[in-house]
Amino acid sequence: MARKKKKKHSSGLYRKSVTVGRKPDGTPIRQYVYGETQSECEDKIAQIRIDKKMGVVVTDKRSTWGYWAGVWKAIKYKQIGKSTQDMYNSALNHLAPLDGRTASELTSVDLLMIVSEMEAAGYAKRTIKAVIQTAAQICALARKNRAMMIDITEDIKAPKDAPEKKRTALDKSVQDAIWNVKPLPSDNDTDTYRAKRLPLARMLALMTLCCGLRRGETVALSWADVDLKNRCISVSHSYDFKAGKGKDPKTAAGIRKVPVPNRFLLELTEWKKSCPPSLLVFPGGAGHISESEHSNLWDTLLDAINGITVSQRISAGRTKKKPVAIITRKIEFTSHDLRHTFATNSVAKGVDIKTLQYIIGHAKAETLLDIYAHFSQEAWDAAALILDGKLGSGDETAKKVETG
Repeated sequence: MARKKKKKHSSGLYRKSVTVGRKPDGTPIRQYVYGETQSECEDKIAQIRIDKKMGVVVTDKRSTWGYWAGVWKAIKYKQIGKSTQDMYNSALNHLAPLDGRTASELTSVDLLMIVSEMEAAGYAKRTIKAVIQTAAQICALARKNRAMMIDITEDIKAPKDAPEKKRTALDKSVQDAIWNVKPLPSDNDTDTYRAKRLPLARMLALMTLCCGLRRGETVALSWADVDLKNRCISVSHSYDFKAGKGKDPKTAAGIRKVPVPNRFLLELTEWKKSCPPSLLVFPGGAGHISESEHSNLWDTLLDAINGITVSQRISAGRTKKKPVAIITRKIEFTSHDLRHTFATNSVAKGVDIKTLQYIIGHAKAETLLDIYAHFSQEAWDAAALILDGKLGSGDETAKKVETG
């Protein structure tokens, strides 16, 4: 039987040391780090050198772009949520051709080739910008630690002609479909289970559509945060799906009070009465709703809106010719699409940009309109009436927008 390799410290972990200074007599002052693997220790030592602005002794092993991308990832990912990590993972995949290259030998041409290939493949400008911004952060870390002399992103910009995919608000018919969605007929256990879960999926969607909460904020919401009497929700924390625990907002703007519209207030009041006792407004199978649970709930909602049952999917899969009308959703949206729609609806009803910034929990008002608020025909119709002098108060304007 092969003997298990003995680890280097009595604790069962690997241990390494780094010299962080010297005593008056010249004796080195050492700081020890521990890790499950050798590379974990090396990453911790790199972080110590960064924090103390010592620089890193570059060896062949640590001189590659891939090494510095890995160190940057280990540091950066501790500070961000899963959705942002997914965005960075995509950017790192595009930058992967540089991984085996010596960082100090890279030039802007190497990055420009990646950008050009992405443009030729039809990637959106936003995706290309994310790759350039990720590369800039890796360059900054490597330069701080004397592994690179230049910033290879300095003269690189996303091509002007790259397609721009802009998120649009959901039209009124789709919003109405969420409000009016009903369970589909079921003839098997899976469809029956989905029918029971649909009210939860619907309420999750309506919370974002009516109040603008982020997905993690909705999942983290407890009844202690909901003041039905005063029609408001206190948002002070979120849920990290990757870590499986609560987390504080990224900025102070994330802590806020959000008004609850009358129509949704009635739904929320009935929801509290109908649900089993729970601290959470939207409880999962074992506490908070998990990433996979949320995904399944969203599929349940979209399939119900599109009139697609599991039985139909199975039947379509057994035929050689799959009926497109059965297996393809005509209506698709994400929770973030609902947040965009909430912002657009708020602007259409006359909410000023500073107030919307507070309600939606956005740190910068100047970028809020570009990111979240979009053109809608209902808002245009209301504006035309205002300019004609046919509407007076803001309440009348809001009423007109709501009724279409």
